[in-house]
Amino acid sequence: MDDETIRIFMTYQQFKDKWLGKGIDWDNHFGFQCVDVYRQYCHEVLEIPQSPLVKGAKNIWTTYLKEHFKQVPNTPEGVPQQGDIVIWDVGTYGHVGICDHATVSTVTCFEQNWLGGGTRPAEIRRHGYKDVLGWLVYNKPEDDMAENLIIKFLKEKDKYTEGDVREMYGAWQDLGNVKELLEASQTLVKSLEIRIKELGDEVKAEKEKVKNWHLLSSSATKRAEKAEGKLEAETKQKNNYKRWYEKSLENDADKMGAGELFKLLLLKLGLWPKKSN
Repeated sequence: MDDETIRIFMTYQQFKDKWLGKGIDWDNHFGFQCVDVYRQYCHEVLEIPQSPLVKGAKNIWTTYLKEHFKQVPNTPEGVPQQGDIVIWDVGTYGHVGICDHATVSTVTCFEQNWLGGGTRPAEIRRHGYKDVLGWLVYNKPEDDMAENLIIKFLKEKDKYTEGDVREMYGAWQDLGNVKELLEASQTLVKSLEIRIKELGDEVKAEKEKVKNWHLLSSSATKRAEKAEGKLEAETKQKNNYKRWYEKSLENDADKMGAGELFKLLLLKLGLWPKKSN
């Protein structure tokens, strides 16, 4: 691979060092606008296609290339990282800048034209988060990261021994296998998550059955106890009648008249008033 075929990636720091204090006019119209910084950064550092033309910087928030960025809305706890593209909905056209560093209370950006006019060069300016819509985080492709490692190796090849080269080459060859293993692991994890949910639903259903069974069992037990009480009372009454009948036979009750039999029955049941002494 010769020098002409090596893709040289510019870092954010290199971009800042190159343009700080200079005016950036990407489209050669309207002077040094904030959107010019965004487009120059996408071209030189990220090396990605340009998003559609916009009326103002704030419109980048809805027209950015989703295949290259992740949109992160502004929140009280959110903090953009160096290189993230910060977008404001302020004034008529909004504003955009490249994050240099930030905290939860301030964000410092590489930008231009905050004060308007299109004549001020690129600068580092600190802001609060008022009117900040959020920021765009670049999705760095794996191929770019791998290519950067190759470039780094070519630039620093004198530092490495033959053993280092063989080890890195072996790791490079294994990269495909590692990716396959990771993908298989992710598939397995998803499958296990689905199965765990199914088992959880089954356990929940079985617990509900046990709960219902306990309720039915408790109700049945109460009904059985009530029936046993009635059975005991009926049995006791039957035995009382039986004893009375047998006693009546002993006393030759069949010779008694109807009135005497009725009186005897009431006496046996304890319903006939006893004579007072």
